[in-house]
Amino acid sequence: MSTQTRVPEQLLYPMTAQPHQPHDKFVKAIFPLLFPTQIAATQRPVRLKEELFIDIFYKSLTDPNPLNPQQEQLLGMLGRMMKIHPTIIVEHYSQYLKPEYIDSCTLRKQVYWYSENDTRIDRSSDLRLDKSTANKPTPLSPDMPFTWILTAKCGDNLLLRTRAEPDPIFGKHVYRLDPQTGIGIVVLEKLAYSEDTMLLKLLSNNPDTVLRAYRDIDRLYPDLPLANDIIGACNEYCIHIQGLTTTASIDPQEVSTMSILQQEPAYQKRVKELQAEGEARGKAEGKLETAKKLLSARFGKVSPEIEAKLTSMTADDLDDLLIRSLDWSTSNSLFEYLGIPTSPN
Repeated sequence: MSTQTRVPEQLLYPMTAQPHQPHDKFVKAIFPLLFPTQIAATQRPVRLKEELFIDIFYKSLTDPNPLNPQQEQLLGMLGRMMKIHPTIIVEHYSQYLKPEYIDSCTLRKQVYWYSENDTRIDRSSDLRLDKSTANKPTPLSPDMPFTWILTAKCGDNLLLRTRAEPDPIFGKHVYRLDPQTGIGIVVLEKLAYSEDTMLLKLLSNNPDTVLRAYRDIDRLYPDLPLANDIIGACNEYCIHIQGLTTTASIDPQEVSTMSILQQEPAYQKRVKELQAEGEARGKAEGKLETAKKLLSARFGKVSPEIEAKLTSMTADDLDDLLIRSLDWSTSNSLFEYLGIPTSPN
């Protein structure tokens, strides 16, 4: 894929939402940037007696525009992990993985599988399964999703209890559970840092490794649109947390990450750009109100058509209009300037 789809800031972190788990929101924002044509949904609902959500749902599609070598290199191990199965679910945990989290991941996948593939279910009604039924392992097939659990930390006892085995493909700190479960665990903070694991380490929520990955992405891929989008998402995440610190209880690690990233040139540049954009908007809005008042006083009430034209103008354009309007004796000059046809008398 030769271009990347930038996720609008308001979709990354909707400020009307409750300030809950900002780092998880950040991870859900990153994946559509990395795999824009494959991510089918984030927060995908599955139906049970209570509402459940799959974090990230990925469908492997044939893309007519293959990745260029730089993009492939940047995706690294994460890109290869997302190719091991036609359909993949990604579940993310910012702290320690707990047994009940694995049970929940299994449940959500099984509920999805039943709802999509059991022809006995009336699709017009809500699915009703109990947890014991949904948690029965189903042999992994090409149609049933494989689940990657990305967790910041995982205790050795949990790995022993779940009989997790080291993954033969991806190496240390990547594990597979019973093959029938179709579940893999990636312990993000224990992964060795390299360019190949850089994106995974960025998702770890450890301030030191996040900072290192942030710097390396910015340094190694300065002209790659995907890398610029990732840096942009990091900056928006940092700005978002800064806006929450006075109104919400934020994980100390997230605050630490924010305070470190704030010192980075790429972050400071983005903040200055946002400030300049805000000042420019405020300046244009002030001149727009001035223009509307002046034109209304000289030529009568400003019509919706004229107002729409004025709203689309820059601050410099409005300056030019205000200066020229001093020489206009009729509204026809205004219409002509704005390119609005006048009705014949």
